[in-house]
Amino acid sequence: MSKALDRTTTAKYITDLRRGDLLQYKSKSSANMNHSMVVTKRAGSEVYLSYHTGHTLNKPFSKMRPLDVYWFGHHV
Repeated sequence: MSKALDRTTTAKYITDLRRGDLLQYKSKSSANMNHSMVVTKRAGSEVYLSYHTGHTLNKPFSKMRPLDVYWFGHHV
């Protein structure tokens, strides 16, 4: 295992993610991650994500949940 992987732990649920944590996804047909996002806000159980695509800031996860992908949350 690389040292970089030792710096995070897996989140059991997306709702467990906190500001500064990472959320990644990969399509079901892909061997690699397709996208990475940073948790930049929390409001109750809603997680908000920011990422470079379209300079997106504080997009609620609930708007992304319908994507047919595998989700991977990481506590940093």
